[in-house]
Amino acid sequence: MTVERIEQISGEAADAIASASDADALGQLRVRYLGRKSDLTAILRGIGELDPADRGPVGKLGNATRERLEGLLEERLDSLQGG
Repeated sequence: MTVERIEQISGEAADAIASASDADALGQLRVRYLGRKSDLTAILRGIGELDPADRGPVGKLGNATRERLEGLLEERLDSLQGG
């Protein structure tokens, strides 16, 4: 369930980032998907409550997703700024 939710978040966020029209929209998406109250952050904070066998895969995927989304946000901002 948790791995599927991370994959769902990743897909939704990537689509939203790709269609963002300006820097303000990207800022809102950063908060929505990577902020303190985001679903991804909540999942990562809750890793300790998971079954020990699930902690590694969920943590690895969660961190990789966070890094991927941060990269997508930076790339999109660069393209919107003409870079």
